[in-house]
Amino acid sequence: MPDQPVPPLPTKVRTGPGARPGRPATRRVELEHQAEERRRVLEHDRVARIRTARLRKRKRLFWWTFPLVLLALLGAAKALSVPLIANAADELYGDEDFAGASSRYHWLQTLDVAEQWKGHFDEGTSLMRDDNLQGGIDALFRAHDLAPEPPADLADLPAGTFVPVCAIQTNLAVGHELQGDVAQAVADGHVERMKREQGALDALGTDVPTDGTAPDPDLYKDLAIESYLEAEGLYQDADEIRIWNECPDDDEARERVVEKETSAREKREALENPPPPEDENSGEGDPQEPEDPQDPQDPQDAPSTDPQDPQTGEPSTPETGEPLTPEEQRREDLEQRNQQGEDERRDTEGWLNDQGGGTTKSW
Repeated sequence: MPDQPVPPLPTKVRTGPGARPGRPATRRVELEHQAEERRRVLEHDRVARIRTARLRKRKRLFWWTFPLVLLALLGAAKALSVPLIANAADELYGDEDFAGASSRYHWLQTLDVAEQWKGHFDEGTSLMRDDNLQGGIDALFRAHDLAPEPPADLADLPAGTFVPVCAIQTNLAVGHELQGDVAQAVADGHVERMKREQGALDALGTDVPTDGTAPDPDLYKDLAIESYLEAEGLYQDADEIRIWNECPDDDEARERVVEKETSAREKREALENPPPPEDENSGEGDPQEPEDPQDPQDPQDAPSTDPQDPQTGEPSTPETGEPLTPEEQRREDLEQRNQQGEDERRDTEGWLNDQGGGTTKSW
């Protein structure tokens, strides 16, 4: 009998720990593994998104707060640096290092935000003390524009009250006065040069060159007149600036400036309207003694004003010819006064003898 195929024997399924998983179990494990991977990826993405959002928020907060932090740092730097720089500038000003003081005060113009006018005021004052008048005046005008408005009742303020605008105007007036002094000194220099040019021109006589090299006193005369006019205008500006905004005036300063202005004007007028030339042959007149209207005298008893001979007492006729030198004129005046004193003494002693009370012999 032929062999029949033997059906496969049933196998026992192992369900214990050592059992080999089948295909469904393997698929399930793979799916679980893939799900776990997806969870890890999603978790990583979620963490990355959270971290990115957190960094973006931090960056936004940083840029939002950066200006405030910067302002705080600048404020701290200002609070620490302004007193230090101001003290250093004050020390330099006290040591008369006005150039160094003006540079330190210039730094305060950007640091002192609350009172910017002070930096310009101190810088302008230092520049003027350093003989930089125009630079100082420009800085003081900037301070004047930034200074607070003066109170309406300046006249009612107690004496010694510091008003920024009035203090700035006082220094501005001083600056214009100093510029006027410089202009007047320049004019005086032109006058001296004009005199030298005139002397050189007179020395040439008729041999004046015509090639443009001849002395020209009129040129320096015009320059002197122009400088005197400039000085007068600066002095007038000084008096006007001092009383801007109804600030109190300084009588002493006004009198000083008016005196300087008068001097410049008189010098200018002397150049514009020179006196006529004096006659070289004309002699000086005899000095006359002023008469006292409250003590009239008899013309016969009045002492003679004519010069007298000290030996004879007779009036002497002044010699005609060359004028007397200052020393000769002084001697002649002394002799005349001595003779008048002797005449008065004679008259007094003679009157006492006539009254019977005199004991001195009459001259």
